[in-house]
Amino acid sequence: MAVIRVRYRANELSEGVVETFHEANAFHIHEDNTLELSEAWVEKGRDGKRRDRYRVVGEIHRDRWDSVVVQNTADDTADA
Repeated sequence: MAVIRVRYRANELSEGVVETFHEANAFHIHEDNTLELSEAWVEKGRDGKRRDRYRVVGEIHRDRWDSVVVQNTADDTADA
């Protein structure tokens, strides 16, 4: 299982805090630099074809985040 870790920009109120989003496993950076977090999965249709599916679980304003990374959890490495 993958999770998303986001480091927020430091400001006068806090240092660069890191937050882990367990409900998200993918992200997209829009042209205006807004960060969109989503849950993505593959689904098999009635016709037998595999389809990519996703649902948006959150967005972070372009001025708030500094970096983003997809991190595999220990569950993923145990199956390898």
